[in-house]
Amino acid sequence: MDSQKKRLLVIAGVIVAAVLAAVIAMNALGGGDKTATKAEYQATIANARDRVDYGYAQITKADSVENLIKRLDTASVVIGAVAVDVAGAAVAPRFEDLNSDLADKLAQFSDALAASADQFQDPSSAGFGLDSITSLGFTEWDDVNKILTSMQKKGLEVELLERH
Repeated sequence: MDSQKKRLLVIAGVIVAAVLAAVIAMNALGGGDKTATKAEYQATIANARDRVDYGYAQITKADSVENLIKRLDTASVVIGAVAVDVAGAAVAPRFEDLNSDLADKLAQFSDALAASADQFQDPSSAGFGLDSITSLGFTEWDDVNKILTSMQKKGLEVELLERH
């Protein structure tokens, strides 16, 4: 089995484990249909934001193309797990639609990171070095911050994702 297939199997296993853990937690806590207080929900979103920011920041520490691919994959898994957690979270009144939007956009962000890792893995991308990459940008990052800004406007005290 080649390294790309092994990598994909490991990533799939981590995602399945994260989804199962989220389902078990949701069942144990009564599912995602519970209502949270604003303070509880704010803590949930702040934690989600911090996890996403940490995962995303790790990408910038890559010191080789291979390490960049690994870090993109890892960030994808982390952000995918956060999307599942947000989708299953108890939500404060008036934040239901924004919560759904955030979960969807985080899932898309996770997919974009995985697709980028796959693109760097593509043999037709060979020949570029890490020093030739001046920046990586993801529209999903901007979209997540737009949703967080909307949450701020509704009174949630949560920081935006940082630029790294």
